[in-house]
Amino acid sequence: MARIQLILTLDYEIHGNGEGSPRDLMVRPTDRLLEMLNTVDGKLTIMADVVEIWRFLEAAGTSSDPFHGRAIENQLKETIASGHDVQLHLHPSYRNAEFRGGRWVQDYSEYSCADLGFDLLDRLVREGRGYLETLLRPVDPDYTCLAFRAANWSMHPSRDITQALIKNGIRFDSS
Repeated sequence: MARIQLILTLDYEIHGNGEGSPRDLMVRPTDRLLEMLNTVDGKLTIMADVVEIWRFLEAAGTSSDPFHGRAIENQLKETIASGHDVQLHLHPSYRNAEFRGGRWVQDYSEYSCADLGFDLLDRLVREGRGYLETLLRPVDPDYTCLAFRAANWSMHPSRDITQALIKNGIRFDSS
């Protein structure tokens, strides 16, 4: 009998129109999904939108954490600790996003990875990979960020993004 192998991935983001609680839209549903997969020895790869996470952490400052950035980082660490995976996802429209009127207003001039140009893509991929490896290697010293997914699968034209991925050691793209 042939076996079917599935690679389950999750875009870890609130994205959409920028409304909603990251705890309600990311952390809690992912907890439930991981719990279900753990009961059947299933594995999940979280494609973590690091640009959005950076904005959440920036907004947290030193006192409060209104966007649950620390809970997000803890969940990513727990994901690795329990044998699942975390890889790189980028929504560059969050790079200059502002929280106004109860939602994140994104910079849609940076919506498509394919339109950003090599220098910015190279920096985002390098910093995103570095962020994930710095966060997750204390949990698993063998952790390596080697896979990528572009926002909205926006990879065409792909010359600059492909070069940035190769330069930064990304071996797989799921865009």
